Amino acid sequence: FLFYQDLAPHLPVPVPRVLYRLASSDGHFILVLEDLLLRKEIQPFKPGDLPFVVETLGRRLHPPHWDSPLSAKHPYLRTMASFVERVESRLGEGVPRLLQRFRGEIGDDERELISRLPGRFADAVRPLVDVPATLCHHDLNRRNLFVEGPGANREVIFVDWQLVSAVPGVRDLSFLIQNEGGGLGEASERALLERYHAGLMAEGVLGYTFGRLVEDYRRSIICDFGRIAMTASNHGLPSG
Repeated sequence: FLFYQDLAPHLPVPVPRVLYRLASSDGHFILVLEDLLLRKEIQPFKPGDLPFVVETLGRRLHPPHWDSPLSAKHPYLRTMASFVERVESRLGEGVPRLLQRFRGEIGDDERELISRLPGRFADAVRPLVDVPATLCHHDLNRRNLFVEGPGANREVIFVDWQLVSAVPGVRDLSFLIQNEGGGLGEASERALLERYHAGLMAEGVLGYTFGRLVEDYRRSIICDFGRIAMTASNHGLPSG
């Protein structure tokens, strides 16, 4: 609710318009957003849109709030430190559930990585706490992305900001690519990272090298695996 009140009106990317909002003193609220499907030129995300979305992150969404005191000004935003702590606390329960429930669908490399998360996750990803934070959607997948307009005038519309956070930009980048970049080769993945980094530099983000981005991106992928395991704990997935 507070995101749509405080931050959404000033974002450099389009989000659904608020049609009605009402909040009570005990924290409950009603929020009515526009139905995007009523717009004439809007389309759901397609795999071919991935490079354009990555460029939009680097050129529009992330630069304006890069390394700014977002979490101090808006304390309802989740931070990297709170994310690491929350995931670490759930891995002991979530990892066994996840590995058992999806034992036939998880590859050997992924199984090995996930099985090592409990007790090691925080140490592996904690360096991200010191990476400059920015405003991140933090749940980028095809359900939360639409593209509107033709050709050079098209724009990405980001919906469902429930997990909006003040975290490093690679959190949006890795979660998006891991969710929607299935089958990407190493060269194609690197090209997406280069596209994102070029966008940051074009918008005046200095001191964040491409090498640092790659290192942070790899750690962020570990965060994505930890998040999946945490979700297994949150949803109480059956063990069989």
